[in-house]
Amino acid sequence: MNAKEIGRRAGRIFQNAIPANWAYRSQEDQEDYGIDGEIELVDEQDHATGFIFKAQIKGQESVSIIEEGKTVSFNISCNKLLYYMQQIEAPIILVVVDVTTEIIYWRTLQDDEKLSTALESAVAKGQASLSVHLEANRQLSGNTHDLLKDVESNMDWLRLHAIKRLSQPVKDILKSHSHQSLEEILSQAKKIVFQLRIDKFQRMYKEGNFSDLYNQSHDILISPSETINERFCAAFYIEKTHLHRHEFQSDEHRAANYDLYLYMIGLARPRSTPKHLKLLSILLLRSLRLRLFVEQDYHFYITSEHTKNDPITSWVVSASRANIAFRSAREVDKTIRLVNRFIARGYFTILPDILPRVTPMISLFAKRLHNEGLEEQASLITEWVEFGLGLALEVASKMDEQNYFPGLIVLKASLTNKPESIEDKIQECLVLAGKIIDSDMKNEVVKRLGEVKSRKPDEEDELSPEEEIKYFKEKAKALGINVDDPEDEFGRIISQGLKDYNPERVLINCRHLLFVPSSAQGIPARMVGLPSAAMKYLHCLKKGFTVAVGA
Repeated sequence: MNAKEIGRRAGRIFQNAIPANWAYRSQEDQEDYGIDGEIELVDEQDHATGFIFKAQIKGQESVSIIEEGKTVSFNISCNKLLYYMQQIEAPIILVVVDVTTEIIYWRTLQDDEKLSTALESAVAKGQASLSVHLEANRQLSGNTHDLLKDVESNMDWLRLHAIKRLSQPVKDILKSHSHQSLEEILSQAKKIVFQLRIDKFQRMYKEGNFSDLYNQSHDILISPSETINERFCAAFYIEKTHLHRHEFQSDEHRAANYDLYLYMIGLARPRSTPKHLKLLSILLLRSLRLRLFVEQDYHFYITSEHTKNDPITSWVVSASRANIAFRSAREVDKTIRLVNRFIARGYFTILPDILPRVTPMISLFAKRLHNEGLEEQASLITEWVEFGLGLALEVASKMDEQNYFPGLIVLKASLTNKPESIEDKIQECLVLAGKIIDSDMKNEVVKRLGEVKSRKPDEEDELSPEEEIKYFKEKAKALGINVDDPEDEFGRIISQGLKDYNPERVLINCRHLLFVPSSAQGIPARMVGLPSAAMKYLHCLKKGFTVAVGA
């Protein structure tokens, strides 16, 4: 066969191998000049999808296999390769067909930086042709997934490098366009820069470069020349760095987020600010208030349960609790109303981000209501939480943002006040987890769901020693006791009690010591529910000596 016969046979082999939903349009009228064919994907109703790429088909009676069968080597004219890589503005794949074995090899061209460098070097040296290498295992044999994935990646590369590929000097383009056209170009350029920044920041975050991420995001946040969308986006990356600069939910972490959200509210004040950003800034700040009051409310509830048989402490707790319970109920109501405004106005794309911020605390409030027998109110709030998380999952699915799935699915399984329904909920969430494409992400969600399933009903109320210390400090603070103020008499007693809460700091020095807390507790110890803030006895088993130690 001569060269043209091989070329035509290669074209027929390729067309017979492609799927039925690939609409192939031949461009062979130029007989081996330019591009051989254009391919567009069509849907089940045979409608064009707009997903288009080019194919340059080369045939050989026997392809050259090198590197122990791993690579196909194909020689191509430098002029044609320059045309394919620098003049064609649509993705192009090079197809090499062995017409004897009818095996089809393929590769993309424009997005290969090494090939581009090699081509420049070959042209500079005056070479007429260049060897292009194709992976021998990349064969078009029924599975087109990898090919389409590479074509899509090539499309993204072309979009990013569109400016470099301009055939006209920029000055000439500016001269020949109207003011309105230039405004549109500038607007598109800003959008491209915005997307590039997001990608850059996301990579910095994944690489753990939190210091530079914070500094660069902060520069954008405080810059008046940046758009409000860019400044809000920068604020969210600053918020992410707070997780690595401070202990989660520590006073420092909450204070840093409070300052950030307050600044965002200031940014959103101008009338020109989009309404959804105004509402978002308000919700962020409200999420902090929600956590503060609901946590205090739940702590007071636990304390009231533990002090039912102590009239004095019960009276003190009840008096303080009434105000906190009212304020936490008000914060829950305002937060739900605010989220409902997002839904009513159609700001659905924000839901996957905002609902995980507020639903845990709203569910904790509902749990307290449930535990106290207010079943109707608890059920209404729980139904709202389940509706919101379900809607957020649906929105994330439609946006193809599966990075939201893990958090939303685990929350959906975890936030329930009815242990008897957990089995059904876990099964429902396992079905949702099965839709996650990323295998590592899917496995992690399945693991977390297993942990939720095996968790005992009251296990979430059990605190670590560090959490218990934090709990007692917050309770003291809510009662107006400052454990850090040496002038506060109750504060000094509670501070000492916190130091003695873990007696190992004394017992670790002698194995013969026995620590015995006194049953006679003073008002500070009873108010906070901290037994170590009362009289203690240290008994030496070796010497038989006992000493009383005050708080």
